[in-house]
Amino acid sequence: MNGRAPLPASSVESLYEEYYALLRFLAAQRFQIPDDEINGLITEIFITFLERRTTVYEPKAWLVGAICHASRHYWRKHGKTDQLPVDYEQAVDQQDASDRVDAMALLARQSARCQELLKLRYLEGYSVAELAERLGTTPGYVKKLLHQCTMCARKS
Repeated sequence: MNGRAPLPASSVESLYEEYYALLRFLAAQRFQIPDDEINGLITEIFITFLERRTTVYEPKAWLVGAICHASRHYWRKHGKTDQLPVDYEQAVDQQDASDRVDAMALLARQSARCQELLKLRYLEGYSVAELAERLGTTPGYVKKLLHQCTMCARKS
């Protein structure tokens, strides 16, 4: 603790008015959250802020961190279920297909564990934290495994 008093409930409204535009800007511009979802995220953040205000000593830093975290969570939750636009599917050309064949051949030369790890990380888009949870280990160890597998793939 840094010796400062926690934020009183009466000033939460003024914080909302002061930082709403900043939080909206970050969600829209940095994280590309759809406009109709941003207000919900900001509302959730302030509800959590109200619950935890006695432990928050730097409101601006906490709110900025919270919108960044909520935005990332939004894309983890929604990003994997969204369908690719039809335009993208039509844009795949022969070079992309050739690159995929090369990538699959490269994966086939790796150990089974490296194959699974690299496929989950780079083809299916799992984060290091998600891989660690899935494998029942720490993110640091997953980073080490990814590095080792990547180095082996480069050598082959």
